[in-house]
Amino acid sequence: MFSTAVLLLAAGFLGTCWVTLASWALGARYLHDRALLRQGEDVEALSRGSLRPGDLSRRRLHRIALGASSPTAARAARALERADEAVLLRRAASGRRKRTRLRALTILVRAGSPRAVDLLRAAVTAGDASVAASAMRLTSELRTHAADILLLDVLVEGRHPRSRTATELEPSKPPTFAMSSASLRRTPKQASASGR
Repeated sequence: MFSTAVLLLAAGFLGTCWVTLASWALGARYLHDRALLRQGEDVEALSRGSLRPGDLSRRRLHRIALGASSPTAARAARALERADEAVLLRRAASGRRKRTRLRALTILVRAGSPRAVDLLRAAVTAGDASVAASAMRLTSELRTHAADILLLDVLVEGRHPRSRTATELEPSKPPTFAMSSASLRRTPKQASASGR
């Protein structure tokens, strides 16, 4: 049988743990909401031109560049690429952690890096399904002929679920896709008839 003092001590300890955990959760939520609010203000100020990328810390630039795809995110990504291109390329090529690699790829894609498509191709063929899926989504953000070719290669080779690849191709409907998808949909009979 436990004494009253032991039970009160245990209840006090558990109460202290609960208060500490609740305070931590509320503090983390407050910091998260504050960061989102500041990010929104930064995006608005950058898009209006009242703030330059050089006026922001790298952390704030990262938040904008990794947020929703937009001209402002592209501007922040270009500033980060200028400052840390070698580091970003190294992380995107062989980041030890998936998250680090995908963040670097996102920044390079949105910055319009000429190496982006090659790095995305390497990510798609790396053998990790989640990295490949994210790389396919990023590839669809690029509006270049090389990105269209990568998406079509993946579609034809079947390295990634075809329905998902086709979904990434659909939004922009570039001329490359329009011509190639028409030829992919033709049956062998139609192809031989048109070849006559």
